[in-house]
Amino acid sequence: MIHFINTQIKALEKTIKQCVNKDNILKNNVKLLCFIPAISFTTAVEFIAYLGEGKHFKNAKSAATFAGLTPMIKSLNTVIGISKIGYP
Repeated sequence: MIHFINTQIKALEKTIKQCVNKDNILKNNVKLLCFIPAISFTTAVEFIAYLGEGKHFKNAKSAATFAGLTPMIKSLNTVIGISKIGYP
């Protein structure tokens, strides 16, 4: 069963890579995101799928808030973690 699931995952990953490589804008955006440390191909694709082209955000902070990547401040200048305040 696990072998079957792993085979399906690999097939889906291959299909996603083929789709990304067919679209030059998408390919370039994924490539740019992958320059960020700790951002893999998969994470970049998921991020773009979630945020789209990002044109409807007025700035990067708005996009980060939507994605739930803004730090939550508990007291003066003390970051306690990442909060999810954007859309689910």
